[in-house]
Amino acid sequence: MHIIVLGAANIDYLGVAETSPVPGVSNPGRIGTSLGGVARNVAENLARLGCHVSLCTALGDDHAGRLLRENAAMHDITLHAHPASATSSYIAIFGPDGEDIIGIADTGALESIDEAGLDMFTSQASFGDIVVIEGNLPAFLLEEVFKTATGGQIYADAVSPEKAGRLYPFLGHIDVLKATEEEVEALGGAEHILSQGTTLYMSRGKAGVTHVNTGRTMRLDDLKVVRTQGAGDALLAGIIYGELKGVDALRYGMAAAALTLKSPDAVSPSLTVKMLEKEARHI
Repeated sequence: MHIIVLGAANIDYLGVAETSPVPGVSNPGRIGTSLGGVARNVAENLARLGCHVSLCTALGDDHAGRLLRENAAMHDITLHAHPASATSSYIAIFGPDGEDIIGIADTGALESIDEAGLDMFTSQASFGDIVVIEGNLPAFLLEEVFKTATGGQIYADAVSPEKAGRLYPFLGHIDVLKATEEEVEALGGAEHILSQGTTLYMSRGKAGVTHVNTGRTMRLDDLKVVRTQGAGDALLAGIIYGELKGVDALRYGMAAAALTLKSPDAVSPSLTVKMLEKEARHI
């Protein structure tokens, strides 16, 4: 089973405030970097779970791009990277409780994709048994991808309320969608999404995640959160893995998210099939 993941691969710059941040002043805290990007995070999660994964993205010939290429090779992810002038980046600010306060994404590498890059994305999408797309992909690229990705299941991450609208014209082609409540509203509401034949997993923050088609909700109570970065990407990867294995996809998605929430990284370095199964038994 070959999984093709299309979308962003970033270098993330992370600021963690020591106390509740005060706007307009210098706040004490810690600053670090990590590898990120919705598509990249999903791909690494799946690769850590033993899946055959290809990542299709855009990278610059710079330090961040080299780190991302090395990481893909380390996890046996087949990388297809369209050359960009600079690798995409993301800045996130977190409170002392690990909750994200604000994020700014510069995905110019994807926005700059030309005809050659378009051909690369569409040709890869046509080979996938499962194709994972996300809202960071520009609208013109999504349109062409949906024309060619006709042979397998399509999973999608809406990414943000601002970018979710890019997926709206293609809801009838998306088999499984992971979105927050705000992203669901940007896509016309849960009822509209379900009317398109899409399976919807709606993330509701501390209220948990709901499999809207059945109304079932799971929560992660009493979890000590280190950082929320990447938890939604892990959720989607766990759902995909669960459906592939014919087990409880929502439970496995929540287990993958829990492992990430307990880690300072966008992808938990402790993620293995054994650890995921253990976590799934205890949530």
